[in-house]
Amino acid sequence: MPLCNATGDHQQQEQEQQQEGDTALNAAYICLEVFIALLAVLGNVLVCWAVWLNTNLRNVTNYFLVSLAIADIAVGVLGIPFAITLSVGFATDFYLCLFIACFVLVLTQSSIFSMLAIALDRYLAVRIPLRYNSMVTEKRANGVIALCWVLSIVIGLFPLLGWNNLSELKKKCSAAVVSNISSSSSNGSSSGGGGSGGGGNGSGGVAGDASCADVRCDAASEAACAPHALLCRCNVVGCLFENVVDMGYMVYFNFFGCVLAPLVVMLCIYANIFMVARRQLRRIEQKSGGSESSRSYWQKEVHAAKSLSIIVGLFAISWLPLHALNTLGLLSRVSKPPLWLMYSAIVLSHFNSAVNPFIYAYRLREFRLTFRRILRRKENCARRGSGSAITRTASTLSAASSVNRNGHHHHNHHHHHHHQQQHQHHQHYQHHHPHHHEQQQQQLDHEHHQQQVSGWAPAEGMAMLPS
Repeated sequence: MPLCNATGDHQQQEQEQQQEGDTALNAAYICLEVFIALLAVLGNVLVCWAVWLNTNLRNVTNYFLVSLAIADIAVGVLGIPFAITLSVGFATDFYLCLFIACFVLVLTQSSIFSMLAIALDRYLAVRIPLRYNSMVTEKRANGVIALCWVLSIVIGLFPLLGWNNLSELKKKCSAAVVSNISSSSSNGSSSGGGGSGGGGNGSGGVAGDASCADVRCDAASEAACAPHALLCRCNVVGCLFENVVDMGYMVYFNFFGCVLAPLVVMLCIYANIFMVARRQLRRIEQKSGGSESSRSYWQKEVHAAKSLSIIVGLFAISWLPLHALNTLGLLSRVSKPPLWLMYSAIVLSHFNSAVNPFIYAYRLREFRLTFRRILRRKENCARRGSGSAITRTASTLSAASSVNRNGHHHHNHHHHHHHQQQHQHHQHYQHHHPHHHEQQQQQLDHEHHQQQVSGWAPAEGMAMLPS
């Protein structure tokens, strides 16, 4: 018995340490997600603002980039908070949890379709440069963007139509309830025959019903249904991604069909763009009289294709690890990956929504200049705001000074009247005591001479007070 107690205490300590580690990991994960969300929202709002502000950026390619930026903004505003919610695993309605899980899939699919539209746009620009402007119009681009979003919503929310884990979870819950009732019947049969008959009928009724819709769960059966305790009563489930989304849908349909296939198509398109552009540049170089404008056009196309292919490459690097974990878990039936590994893959996939504005600023000159213009305008507005506060303070001080000057003027007028009276009295005194006045004037001249010798003199405009 002491050995058993020691073993139990050791296991309990390990569980407590594991829980503490998971808590710290969850906190770090949430902090990183919040930081990425803020970065994604601010950066992609700047992209949309730049295209709206600068008419030179208003072209079909950048309209697709704005669609991509809107999807990334939605990831920061809703997608990442939903992902944090899924990491908590709170109990909620199955279909509400499924919608939360599928929302990020809608945004991911929209990003993929936007990048695919950009690749096709650049492909048409190099394959049919003379007819490009007549074929690829703003109206058609807006139609393609709308179509991309509609397809993304249909593909992302497809599990709500039935391709989900609800039936599988109810089967597991039914099996648990049947097992619990069977064990109760066995206990009842050992104590009395009447209990056995009732238990057998109840067991048979449950076994014949694959779903748990008509089963009344007691405390024992709900415990057996963990972590889906209330599923058999009212479709309440622990809201985790793997609980509600079918991994067959995620791997075979979403990853292979809607992520990997478009990425391969984009890879082929950009490879073809580079080949065509370099072939054209080689022909221009071989012709001694080649147009400089033609050379500049193809060089710009190559530069733009490189920038956009970097965006596609970063998307693939960001999302492939998470899909690889899902594929490995489905095909190899291995145990669930470590929590830190799953969180790392999720954070990496979300970080892709924040990185695109930096690519635009680094690779595309027009975006970079517009970003600077916007940021400088905000800085100037902030300075003007502080300057207006200083102006208001100066106005207040000026008003106070004006009041003081008015008061001082009144005081000076009173003082001047008083001084005139003193001057008249002084003249009257001077008329009657001429010798005494001469002595005072000599004393003042002597004091003024001493002040000049010592280096002190009254400031300009300073009145000498009468003695």
